[in-house]
Amino acid sequence: MKVFRVIYFAKGFQRVSIVVAKNEEQAEKMVSKDFDRKDHYEFNRIQECELTTENIIHTEVIEIV
Repeated sequence: MKVFRVIYFAKGFQRVSIVVAKNEEQAEKMVSKDFDRKDHYEFNRIQECELTTENIIHTEVIEIV
């Protein structure tokens, strides 16, 4: 498992989520599944990151158990 920072737009706001997933594609799907077309979800970018306090800038962490 790796830690990814997913940056996207939804409901008119830029958002950032820290996600634990196997790969970038899975991480992006984990974030986008919570939104539908009416939320105007738009993927921006994704990057692998270290799990440090500087990288945790969102209050929600999504993890596969």
